[in-house]
Amino acid sequence: MRIGLLTYHHSVSYGATLQTYATCKALQQLGHEVEIIDFRLEDKHSLLYRLVFYLKDYDTRHLWQRVYPKLSSYYPEQTSLQQASLDYDCLMVGSDQTWNPNISGERFLMYFLDFGSDQVRRVSYASSFGVSKWPESYLYAIPEIRRLLGRFHAISTRESAGQRILKQTFGFDATLVVDPTMLIRDYSDLSGEVPPTSMLNSFIMNRTAQQLQRVRELGKVIGKRPVMTSTIRPYSGFTYCYPPSIGKWLRYIGGADFVVVDSFHALVFCLKYQRQFVVITPDNGKNSRLTNLLHLVGLENRFFYDNDQTIPYEQLYCDKIDYTGINRILEAEKEKSLDYLRRSLA
Repeated sequence: MRIGLLTYHHSVSYGATLQTYATCKALQQLGHEVEIIDFRLEDKHSLLYRLVFYLKDYDTRHLWQRVYPKLSSYYPEQTSLQQASLDYDCLMVGSDQTWNPNISGERFLMYFLDFGSDQVRRVSYASSFGVSKWPESYLYAIPEIRRLLGRFHAISTRESAGQRILKQTFGFDATLVVDPTMLIRDYSDLSGEVPPTSMLNSFIMNRTAQQLQRVRELGKVIGKRPVMTSTIRPYSGFTYCYPPSIGKWLRYIGGADFVVVDSFHALVFCLKYQRQFVVITPDNGKNSRLTNLLHLVGLENRFFYDNDQTIPYEQLYCDKIDYTGINRILEAEKEKSLDYLRRSLA
């Protein structure tokens, strides 16, 4: 089957790149031809931002050229894609937060596949809302989204919170599947060899004052100075690290002695590389992706809010995670998700 995939492929974030790569590779391994629909979110970064992150962005864009499948023609606007004559057997959206209008902005309806022939098959794979309820500022769009979802042949999401939104807000049942990065076993073509290190890797995106303090406290308890790998900005008490390339990012997580995260995809790769970790995050209403995944594998005890007064740092470090049962759970969920793809694309 010839599939046109709409996702956040043109974002230099680690998660967006890795999920695009994994979705395409999984579909190809199932015997399908994949083309990425080159429709992008608006780039709102300043010139200064682009200059500061030039090296990281250059490495990422070079990786895209190496590992992404063919891209379609570039569609700069919604109308250009809506008016295009598309030659696909199936349109697919996902994964990542493709159904979060706070990210896609004025283009959010496009990610409900508001284009293409009515006859073409429409499938979602692991599309995420990224929040626990549909945003109030977009309540006006519910009728139109219901209409668009009604054209889908199969609907899936990667979080139970997404299942509830689809059922309670839009009236559709959805299959729960794993993030596409969990469908791929081997990332060595991106990372190379992943040697073990003594690193206390801190990949936190929010970087609240309380988060930073909790990570410093952890470092003091276990005798390691944390390395900050999620920003170019230096922080007191942390070893500085220029944001790594995709390959280095995988090695830094995969080889770390211990990892502190508040990022969904960082958590995914902690699990894939069987790392010891803890999640420390602000209570901002955006943690459903993290809590759903931790619940799935029975590691809710690894989740803390940054304002929790008692975090058992030494216990978290010394009580090693037994991945035997976790690996069985993830393998079973992977097979269920691949079966969803097989049935949806048959």
